[in-house]
Amino acid sequence: MDSSGRHLAQITFTCLALVTFPLVGDGADMSVVQRWMSTNSGVHSIKIDFSQTRTMTSIKVPIRQSGSIWLNYRSNQFRWQVGNPPQTIVTKHNGQLYIIRTAMKKYERRSASSGDVPHGLMAMASGFPRSMSEFQRKYSVQSIGTTGSTYEVVTLPKGQAGRGVKTFTFILGRDDYRLRGMEIILSDGSYVKTAFNRVTPNAGIPGNLFTPDITGFKETKF
Repeated sequence: MDSSGRHLAQITFTCLALVTFPLVGDGADMSVVQRWMSTNSGVHSIKIDFSQTRTMTSIKVPIRQSGSIWLNYRSNQFRWQVGNPPQTIVTKHNGQLYIIRTAMKKYERRSASSGDVPHGLMAMASGFPRSMSEFQRKYSVQSIGTTGSTYEVVTLPKGQAGRGVKTFTFILGRDDYRLRGMEIILSDGSYVKTAFNRVTPNAGIPGNLFTPDITGFKETKF
């Protein structure tokens, strides 16, 4: 094959590669993420009421729960709870993560910066990103697509937050670019889908929200 033939073959191979493997990651349309970030302007705290479905490899029937998430960006505090009254509470404050089982009257304390935080929880406990620089620092984009009335921003959390996580997908409304929910697929095949029922920006934060009273609770290792 002469040089012109080799050059044509290279061009043909490159074009076929682009057709066969659509651009994702760095080639994704990041304007979707940019418009999502713009909806967070002026938000210092947030409360989210959610419905969650957990599919686990060890349990045949999916677990369905409802609960709430609070985030205080100014103080870097976090609270997640399920059940009414709350059955499980997870809070982050002063660099510590507390996992509290109210019915058992037991709790576990872990360092929020350690690699021993439950899979997928570290990404939520670190707060949802509010700027492009924060988003790119915390997440690597795998792809961005659409399903019905939503965008799906498929990512992988960076660092310890990505431990045990296969994909962490943000679900955004196509009409307003606001966060509607999340889907987390763990490396063991488990799956957590969270739908946001109500989102309250700059929600009031009770003084003891992130430091629930655990008097009489026994410290343990779950």
